[in-house]
Amino acid sequence: MEETEQSTFMPRALIPDLNVKLEGIICSVRELETHISEEQLAGPKVKEAFAEMFPPATLFHPAIQTMPSISPVLKNWLNKNGAALAPHSSHRIIMTLASTVYSDSEDTNAAVEIAR
Repeated sequence: MEETEQSTFMPRALIPDLNVKLEGIICSVRELETHISEEQLAGPKVKEAFAEMFPPATLFHPAIQTMPSISPVLKNWLNKNGAALAPHSSHRIIMTLASTVYSDSEDTNAAVEIAR
């Protein structure tokens, strides 16, 4: 995978050997970054595009959670792009993502169940 100057999400230096699922998430977020700058997406639109790109079964797949730093990095990236994720009462970042990324209640319920 080739780095571009515009890629700010998880620069190569921060990425250890990845499994296929993790690499897919990172590449997809980098692609979304391009759309954000080209289409000037912000806030709720970024969160909506992110939720469409990553259904709960993908975002909370066990292979993704093999890299513990991915959840805080995703949360920070979303918030940096205006998603304004409200912290979960458990103070667990994975639960913050699960309970706030999706606007559809079925997706939210599925995400929370998988993230537990």
